[in-house]
Amino acid sequence: MDINIIETKEYLADLLYGENDKRKRERLQFLYWQKSGLATTRSQLAALLCKSLPTITAWARRYQELGLHGFLGMDYKGGVHLRIIPLSVIEELDARLNTAEGFGSFAEIRAWLKDGHGVDVAYSTVHGLVKYGLNASPKVVRPFSEKQDPEAVEEFEKTLAEPLAEVAKPCLARYAAVRYWVQDESRFSLKTVLRRRITKSGVRPRVKTKSTRKGYSLYGAVEVRTGDHFFHEGARMNTEGFQEFIDRFSGKYPLDFHIMQVDNAKFHTTAKLALPDNVMLLYQPPYSPEENPIEQVWGWAKGRIAGEIFETVEHLKERVNEIIADAGNAVFKSIIHREFRLFGISHGWQAFEF
Repeated sequence: MDINIIETKEYLADLLYGENDKRKRERLQFLYWQKSGLATTRSQLAALLCKSLPTITAWARRYQELGLHGFLGMDYKGGVHLRIIPLSVIEELDARLNTAEGFGSFAEIRAWLKDGHGVDVAYSTVHGLVKYGLNASPKVVRPFSEKQDPEAVEEFEKTLAEPLAEVAKPCLARYAAVRYWVQDESRFSLKTVLRRRITKSGVRPRVKTKSTRKGYSLYGAVEVRTGDHFFHEGARMNTEGFQEFIDRFSGKYPLDFHIMQVDNAKFHTTAKLALPDNVMLLYQPPYSPEENPIEQVWGWAKGRIAGEIFETVEHLKERVNEIIADAGNAVFKSIIHREFRLFGISHGWQAFEF
């Protein structure tokens, strides 16, 4: 919306905090939302303020003609006043939406405003503010185990550099480089992977599916810094399969020392494992799969085969191998990238040369 608001966002906010007249408050809200960028189009402003598009257009024109003082002093010609949401409440709402907990629905937000802050506004106002003003919308929830220890997860992220620094110096005396990998395994089966499909309103998407669970296990590791990757097929996810994986991995990169982040699966922690001399396992906190970004690699790969039907496990393997081969290091690096790991790696090894 093309309107040149002279006043600063901070000045308009101060006026909003101190204004008790409802008519002036909604006009100040109109200017503040426009100035701050929370709403930039006529339709967004109309939805947030429960006004018609002609009214919003008229307000913009009158502000340009009369200035702030004249705009706020315009006569009010009937209609029901909208109860404006105080700026302090909007800021609190924005902070809550910026947490992983968020809200369950727009109706829940409306109830939160009414019961917790005494602000009773229309559902459409809440929807407009949250979706267009605060840029928040419903998303699929990512569950985590009730057994997870949040403090352990936070500590793992903050102190990652410490174990890296401990192994870097002695290992660099024997190996060409020290490399950090994230590792996991996943099951691929002939059962058809389903993902969302885009269709027009009223058209329910349908795809043919296969229900058999016959398949194979895929072990994988991706290097955080470069996106270099190594995958190995196995019949099952067990100690023997993991042992074969790390032996083959070690053989492919014999000149380097490898720190491999893994979860706490029994076949990762068992004393029966015989680790190669150039591989060290670093265990992430229990019940925290989200701490290992290779989980997203499995989601990406299975998303690529969504809706496809495979007659045999061999055909499935060929397709998955094709997807991996076509991706390249840059793709894998972008998938598994995590700032805290890169920070830990750079700070843990900054005194050493690679």
